[in-house]
Amino acid sequence: MGRSPAVFERSPFSRFGVKIKTKAETRRDRRVLPEEEQRLLAAAEIMDSPDHLYAGSRMRDRIICALETGCRRREMLLIRNRHIGWDTHQILIPAEHAKDAEARRIPFRPGGRLAAVLECRRFLGPEAHVFGTPAGVPDGVQNGVGDDAALASGQKTERLSAHARVSREALRRIDLHWHDLRHEAACRWLAAGWDLRAIQLLLGHADLKTTQRYLNVTDAELLRAMNEKLWKNDRLAPPDCQQIVSKSVMLVAGGGFEPPTFGL
Repeated sequence: MGRSPAVFERSPFSRFGVKIKTKAETRRDRRVLPEEEQRLLAAAEIMDSPDHLYAGSRMRDRIICALETGCRRREMLLIRNRHIGWDTHQILIPAEHAKDAEARRIPFRPGGRLAAVLECRRFLGPEAHVFGTPAGVPDGVQNGVGDDAALASGQKTERLSAHARVSREALRRIDLHWHDLRHEAACRWLAAGWDLRAIQLLLGHADLKTTQRYLNVTDAELLRAMNEKLWKNDRLAPPDCQQIVSKSVMLVAGGGFEPPTFGL
């Protein structure tokens, strides 16, 4: 799929009555809540040693970038110093690095934790890779979050010994993919009240439907959003049941009764 013209105009399995549920295939419900985020970052600090170069400070910086920008992993690893706009506080993702071949700019907060990460290799010159080695060159490592995730979840993994492997069973139980960090960034933006179109542009989605399938919000975030966006207006606030009952009792005792208006 994704070719123009398309190789198939319709699913070759349709004549057998087989339907592929694309929504179920493209959407994961995995969230990275603030508590787990802190454990991941703390684990990266613990593993920051010569034996664990790819699971230490480099991985910490990448986790922060993923949660702050929603970048795809490949997009992040290709960011160079010349892509950082310090005057506008934006990160440029060139079209040739983006999945949809569309350039975009992602803002970052001045003085924030991502700004501190971007600053680290700024002195190495415009061509240095921000998320490469300390010398600013690509390290070729595409993953490594599993090491941090295992330690952050309390797993005494063999990886804590140099050159050993992480327990695959432990990683299956944790069920954390690198893409979940990008997904978490988008969900946080939505919970903060950001416009869906703005989220689409930041993520670099060509289709708004992709963004809609991508997002899910926790019950606590929904409740907070309702409180902040809707219920803070007194006119739309839930009725005060105790006040209504007290008013009704007083009216009945005085010989008259009128139906409660519920503040409307």
